[in-house]
Amino acid sequence: MDTALDDVRGRLTSIESAVVRMADALELVARMDERVLKLIEHKDDHEDRIRKVEAVVAAHSFTQSAWGKFIWIIVAAAVGFTSSFAKDWMVRPAIVQPYHYEKANEEPAKVT
Repeated sequence: MDTALDDVRGRLTSIESAVVRMADALELVARMDERVLKLIEHKDDHEDRIRKVEAVVAAHSFTQSAWGKFIWIIVAAAVGFTSSFAKDWMVRPAIVQPYHYEKANEEPAKVT
């Protein structure tokens, strides 16, 4: 009878240890579930922040592109305006001479 009782106690002890291990495993699963939920919340928060940043960037990109185009138009106009005067400054001394001397004793003739 003692051996049968010892067998039952041994089985109950092994069942109890298995139940304790299962409880530990369930506790670990619960902790992992909490971590996963926190990560999902963080991910959602980051997605919201990214959407806000994208909205701000989209709003500023139109303004920046419009200002960029305006500035390039101003720069191109300034370069064109300056080059038109620079052309006159560079060409004038070579082409326009006040008088052309054909003979040393004659009056100078105007170039037409």
